[in-house]
Amino acid sequence: MRSAVAVAVAATLATLAPSTASAHDDATGKSETEATATLRSTPFANTNYGQGVVSGMAELEEEDGRLKIEAKVRGLKPGTAHIGHIHFGDCTRLFPGEIIFDLKPVKIGKDGEGRSVTVINDTAKASLAKVDNCRWWVAFHEASANSTPQSPAVAVGPVLLEKD
Repeated sequence: MRSAVAVAVAATLATLAPSTASAHDDATGKSETEATATLRSTPFANTNYGQGVVSGMAELEEEDGRLKIEAKVRGLKPGTAHIGHIHFGDCTRLFPGEIIFDLKPVKIGKDGEGRSVTVINDTAKASLAKVDNCRWWVAFHEASANSTPQSPAVAVGPVLLEKD
């Protein structure tokens, strides 16, 4: 059963369309790197919330030695919270269980939308400049906290960027 779920997740993730991103220098001349991840509904979310109901976007911005990840997710049950992570992956799928960073949970409001902002102060570990497209994936899960085994993902997407 578990392998059937993994195959279904991999098949769905393989259909994700890449999002766009950019790297640029701002008006002050400081180097700033940006990336985005378009979050799509997983098979678990399609079954439990409706086909394609769950979606979102994560924006990653590296500046002044910090990496800020701001994620917005919609389509989940109001009043719930959902833990997030950045996982390793490739352009066809995330690698389940290979978590790089924990993200603050997204808290879903009455309108079915929620937001999460996480700042990682150590860009020696969290530098977008060292990451190839699709090597990182953003994933939000059904539960509000980490668990073993981890709760099913509800929204996932690859991180894509453009480097100078």
